[in-house]
Amino acid sequence: YPQGEHVMFTDGFFPVSFLLKLIKPVVDLSAYSHGILNAVLILSLIFAALVLYTLLREIKINEYVAGFFSPALIFFSPIIQRIPGHYSLSLAFFIPLLLLLLIRYYKNPKTKYMVWAGVTVFLCSLAHLYHIAIAGILISVFVFYMAVFDRKNTPVKKSVFFFLFTIIVPYALIFILMLFSDHVGDRSTY
Repeated sequence: YPQGEHVMFTDGFFPVSFLLKLIKPVVDLSAYSHGILNAVLILSLIFAALVLYTLLREIKINEYVAGFFSPALIFFSPIIQRIPGHYSLSLAFFIPLLLLLLIRYYKNPKTKYMVWAGVTVFLCSLAHLYHIAIAGILISVFVFYMAVFDRKNTPVKKSVFFFLFTIIVPYALIFILMLFSDHVGDRSTY
């Protein structure tokens, strides 16, 4: 990318690069793309600390302990080491946000938590396809628990629908996007 390979397979941070390309006819920010990418990564770390604080508070951790450890856990996490080589894998907010949404859905199974989980999986998977695999594992374990051990609170049908909306739909959307935008015809799989 841009000489022949698809941006999704090159760790080109597709959501940011797509947005910059989309607004290029109006305002060309190409000269600032490195700064924009760095700002997105720094803002994602700050957002991750806020999400982790909310997650810790959700599971009843003391506010001072949560306030101290949420930025510490984010800024000392191994994901920081991904920044120099794999920008798209350094979205430190992904797993805490997904866990927060799963916990909130479990406590109060409203559609909005399912929708936000699906949107989170889709958008983060656009950044790097590993995110859909990570989400698939987390959500599969969550749905398995709900379907097997918590049937009285969450019917199996609702658990399956949750899985379909949060994993299958984002995967299908990404697959369709790749089908229409990837010009390589002999790629074995997405």
